[in-house]
Amino acid sequence: MDAGKASQSYAMGIDIGTTSIKIAIIDASGEVVENVTTPSQAAVVSDVGDLGAEQCPQAVWSALQAGMRQLSTQNQVKVQCIGISGQMHGVMLWQHGQAWEWVDMQARNIKLDNVSNLYTWQDRRCTLEFLSSLPKPDPSSKVSTGYGCATLFWLLKNKPQYLEERQFDCVGTVMDFVVAAICDLKRPVTSNQLAASMGYYNIHSGKWDLDILKESGFPVSMLPEVKNAGTMAGHLHQGLHHVPAGTPVLVAMGDMQCAVFSAVQQSTDAMMNISTSIQISTVVEDIGQAKSFADCCPALDVVPYFNSKLLAVVAGLNGGNVIDCLVSTLKQWLKDLDLDESIPDKILLEKMLSLGKASSPSGSLQIKPTVFGERHDPHMLAQVLGISPCNASLGAIFRAVSEGIVDNIFHLMSPELLAKHGVSRVIASGSVLSQNSLVHKRLEDTLGEHMELVHGNASDSAFGAAKAALVAVGDSE
Repeated sequence: MDAGKASQSYAMGIDIGTTSIKIAIIDASGEVVENVTTPSQAAVVSDVGDLGAEQCPQAVWSALQAGMRQLSTQNQVKVQCIGISGQMHGVMLWQHGQAWEWVDMQARNIKLDNVSNLYTWQDRRCTLEFLSSLPKPDPSSKVSTGYGCATLFWLLKNKPQYLEERQFDCVGTVMDFVVAAICDLKRPVTSNQLAASMGYYNIHSGKWDLDILKESGFPVSMLPEVKNAGTMAGHLHQGLHHVPAGTPVLVAMGDMQCAVFSAVQQSTDAMMNISTSIQISTVVEDIGQAKSFADCCPALDVVPYFNSKLLAVVAGLNGGNVIDCLVSTLKQWLKDLDLDESIPDKILLEKMLSLGKASSPSGSLQIKPTVFGERHDPHMLAQVLGISPCNASLGAIFRAVSEGIVDNIFHLMSPELLAKHGVSRVIASGSVLSQNSLVHKRLEDTLGEHMELVHGNASDSAFGAAKAALVAVGDSE
């Protein structure tokens, strides 16, 4: 490619999140040209009740198409490569040759058929008792509730007839499915980042734990081929809206890794994201450095990053979803009292935040907001300590929940531990951090005496996925 054409090259990043689809287009210098966010509204009722967390893949696809329609045609036609990231750990199943049909060539739209629901990372059907019955994975691998392979084992045991009737022959994350559909791949392919998030994947050998899985009757032929993050999966089969057919598409990547890739600038940086869930992570050079970290932090995971590096990460399951739960609970109380529960969630949230800011900080009221458990203890319950008539107001409770979200993640990985391992700066981002000033203040107060806090406005998974695509374009020259 000549220099003039290269200067006009764009890359696209798509992030398939738990509640929304984000799309970013960047130019050859890495500057954002255009970006959009579209709510996915894909959640469906699970047949296992509150333990289940499922989404409709067709709704996810429709949200992606809605986002693409908002982007300008002139920017889309310049896209030279696409990177896709998204919610990790979850899994869906489909049958090759029957899962998608191109129904509108002009709009590049597809109709999905013979696919399962997406079982997301929030799914809690795999109890500790069930997890203890599973084959023990390789020491470098981890299996928890919400992990794709654990969910598949549960389906094999509890819904074998469903799997047999549907004749599924492919599994992967929802991002792997989107890549397979838009590239019309015969077999699924994934990145080492997403494979590790599903469980039973050895990050040292770069392979599935096939022997362990086969001995337990797991259908290993359904598992996707694994490639390193940042490599090509295929090319657009029919184009994607106005992005031309034949455009290269990377293997799907983890949203966490892409968020870090978008923002981290130096080896002493750590990245914190507070959105639906909450994560704090830092890049490590090798497994030796990672092991030193893990020995001091039992909740820490080590996962593949980019360029043979690793990411040391603590992922908490309780972030913005706890605040959403509080809003839902308040609305249910209003309904129980025959009062108006039709008030929009946004208005209730704004009012509670206002009340929380107006309330006086109470050292006695403490709320441990682990209503969704944690990966190392799915049945962990939330706790309220030190409540009294003086601090039982709605504002005080909202303040304590907001502060508790920050306290909980630092209980899993303390600022002192980060500093001990060379971290001098935390780059923080996420929807909760930008919308909830109480969370923001607690984070500042907690980190202030230990290290610098930087607010990473650009630390976005879609932007990181686009950056990975831009690097891939440069590497192919």
